[in-house]
Amino acid sequence: MEEEEQTKKLTEDIDRIAGTIHKLETQLNTVDDQLNIEAPNPTISVNTTSVRNPLNYQDVGGFASRYHEEARAIGRLNEFTTQADEFVSLLYTYRSVSQPLSHIQLDQTRLDEARLKQFEILQAEIQKLHDLFDFANDVKQFFCGIVSSLVNKDRKKDFPSEPLLYHMIALLDRLVILNELKNMKACLNNDLSYFKRVYSFVRKDTSLTQVDPENHLYSFLAVQNKIFKDLKQGLRNIHSYESICVLLCNTCIDMFERELYILPEEKYMFLRVAAYLVFLIDGDKEDLRQSQVDLLGDASSGAGGDGSSLTAGASVNVFKLRKLHWEHLSRALHRNPIVPIYCDVHRNLMHVIQACPHMTPSKRAHWSIDGAEQRRLEPCYQLVNSIERDQQRVDAFLATWASTMASIRPHLAVNTYVPQYVQPVTELLIRGLRLIRDLSCAVHEQNSWKCSFPVSTERCAANRRENGDEEEEEDDHVA
Repeated sequence: MEEEEQTKKLTEDIDRIAGTIHKLETQLNTVDDQLNIEAPNPTISVNTTSVRNPLNYQDVGGFASRYHEEARAIGRLNEFTTQADEFVSLLYTYRSVSQPLSHIQLDQTRLDEARLKQFEILQAEIQKLHDLFDFANDVKQFFCGIVSSLVNKDRKKDFPSEPLLYHMIALLDRLVILNELKNMKACLNNDLSYFKRVYSFVRKDTSLTQVDPENHLYSFLAVQNKIFKDLKQGLRNIHSYESICVLLCNTCIDMFERELYILPEEKYMFLRVAAYLVFLIDGDKEDLRQSQVDLLGDASSGAGGDGSSLTAGASVNVFKLRKLHWEHLSRALHRNPIVPIYCDVHRNLMHVIQACPHMTPSKRAHWSIDGAEQRRLEPCYQLVNSIERDQQRVDAFLATWASTMASIRPHLAVNTYVPQYVQPVTELLIRGLRLIRDLSCAVHEQNSWKCSFPVSTERCAANRRENGDEEEEEDDHVA
């Protein structure tokens, strides 16, 4: 019975396809009554975002182009960025498992069973941390590989494309977020320590393999800024790596100043990555002394003693790089020193610059927020000082939008395409998106500022006294 139904359905599908083919043959205007099987030649448009590029450049091999390597690199960067978003959510929502387990009173008669159950619970969480550790290593190797290919002598004449630079910046921004979230999560190391302690009891009775024998995961979780320190160590092994990092930093500053972003997250991405790239470029002072010894040794042996360029692994003083747009970077960071990282997590980017090994006391005074600078910036971060101006911007936009739609609506009623309205409407839409972006940024930045500089109890008491005096004056005036 089932075979008859399948045969009947197959016959109906064949008849329907045959009817469609006959209909197409009658509609096509062929001179020699032969069906034209050649497909039309549409234009090929390449999208550089993962949202509009569902294939993620998997079909790049089908086209002859000099940008095969960059397209594949962008596709891989997209994959890493997507995975990084998952780990960001994991770290932000991670809560300690060892703390509640340590307060459980274990039954001495079933002690082995209870410890084995604790081990199974912790093992699932520790595996997530192992995945994060492996992911950070994979990203470091891949990113260093891209930088190495870009500084290759054969490709020095080929300037990296803007989509490639943007996706490299986006991946670095995810590493910044992961690095900051890992720094603030002390429970990660506590869970690993408790897991090892439980493992030492259960391994005698089970055939379990040794957990983290070389303590790589323990070091990864315990050391602050471990993600960027490992990336920095990998980049220092690449000759002229600082040229690509300077290019990325200047790109961030340029996109920020020209407002080439729509979402608030993109604005903070450029600021965060620009500050952390300065930290990545700057080498260690110990390496500087070692590089000078190496250069002297090369000079005595007659191999490249001019010292015109440092070898791979040599130290770089980022503050002496003239190609980096220091004036623009300083203006951007002094205008936006406190930026959100993720949700309620924030960061003072001046502290990132101060962490550079070649930071001197004279430079530290410039890259810091003193009392006067804090008083100058505080009104800029408070919504109460900009709410009237923002309301005027909203009212002006709504008025422009209403007048534009009133002029377009008659043409929409008769389904008429009017080319002269395309550019004004597009500009108006972009203006509206930027207005929403600015309003959202104001809210995020005020929250970050208040979390970075909480109000002291003395100031709260003074504010209460002032408010109380004002209320008493109003009551006296009413009386």
